[in-house]
Amino acid sequence: MEYHSTILPRAPQCGYQGNADLYGLGVRLGLYFQLFAATLVAQCLPASRNRRFFRIASAALGASTFIVLAMQTAKQQVFGVEVNTILWVLGLQLMGTATPPSAIAIDIFALAKSMLLYFPLAIYQLWFFFHGLDVLPRTECPDEYAFFFAKVSLWHWFRKLSEAFSILMILGYTLFFALIVSARKEFNEAGEASAELQAAWSSKHPFRQLLGAIMYYAFASIFTILPAELTIKWNKVKGVNRIDSVSQLVPFVLGLGQLLDVLYRIVKKMSGHNPEEVEDAEGEDANARCPVRDRHTSASASSKEPSKGAGEEHELLDRHSND
Repeated sequence: MEYHSTILPRAPQCGYQGNADLYGLGVRLGLYFQLFAATLVAQCLPASRNRRFFRIASAALGASTFIVLAMQTAKQQVFGVEVNTILWVLGLQLMGTATPPSAIAIDIFALAKSMLLYFPLAIYQLWFFFHGLDVLPRTECPDEYAFFFAKVSLWHWFRKLSEAFSILMILGYTLFFALIVSARKEFNEAGEASAELQAAWSSKHPFRQLLGAIMYYAFASIFTILPAELTIKWNKVKGVNRIDSVSQLVPFVLGLGQLLDVLYRIVKKMSGHNPEEVEDAEGEDANARCPVRDRHTSASASSKEPSKGAGEEHELLDRHSND
């Protein structure tokens, strides 16, 4: 019997080892927690002084992620399809820097800082879809996938659509910034009035505000969290679905801590206690017990007493001399 050994062509090995430091499970969960916390603060705690902290934390994390992405892109150490996933993650990070117009008045300085993050990302995205996909390494898969309400190819019509969207995004940012600067006074007045109304509504209906924030987050997840998770699954990315490094543990703990702190404040508010007022009262008590201020106060009081006594003594001497 004659045996013939047939060598079949080896099928391409799909999937690749992802960068867990950029979009590992700990990083993604931390972002999801942080985004939910920022949504709760904007809807349920509009007068909270921690709102700026959330924006700063999100901006710092987003800027660091973008810098690492730019460095790896320059060295061509990142797959093109991988960049598409990271862009979704960066979009989540920058969403935490946005402030609803109903929450505060327009701050030109804060808006300028936000634009410093949005513009570089928009320009990078424009370069990526026009040229980056052609020069960055490709995986061994016959096709690479993206999210557009379904599993679609990253190439062909989706790439053309992304190119057009990138151009519109840059134009939209430019026009929006010009509009805000030209009508700053009107936006400030409208923002302050909306903030007062939202704060009053939040105080009267805290449960409705909480329910509305949860529904908003669930709806926003369709356009933020779901695309990031599905692109990772469809492209069979490996090594990004476990928390096994400090670089993933830090954002995870940070995001979870922020969410728990916000939930605690909301529970206190719904039970009839305003945590912001309690912190203000504690701050006033601490300032009242400040030894440095007390020392200056007592010193100024003691310095005034002798001058008062000396004035009375001069007045008595003048009376005696007149007599």
